Amino acid sequence: MAFDLEAAHLVRTGKLRSPDRIYFDLQDRSLERGTLRRPKTQKAVSIAGDLLAGVRISQREPGATRIVLDLKRSCDFTYQTSPGPPSRLMVEIRPCPTGAFTSE
Repeated sequence: MAFDLEAAHLVRTGKLRSPDRIYFDLQDRSLERGTLRRPKTQKAVSIAGDLLAGVRISQREPGATRIVLDLKRSCDFTYQTSPGPPSRLMVEIRPCPTGAFTSE
């Protein structure tokens, strides 16, 4: 899956358990230019698939956005970002061998 980042850059990613999920923390580049955007409400999308239950995107504080991939089971993931404009975050998830929950 791919996410257009517009004026944001990736600062941290990781995996969490109970329930299993993957997160990406983004920082708004416009804050570096002195522009402050108003916080937005959380958006969630349910997904019918074998690995992914849904995607949530929320702005936790001005300029800080988190993308959460809610997993149906333990998965590994890889990601890459591409330069823009707009920059893009591309994520690939795949099942863990024997259901193990590993970290990258």
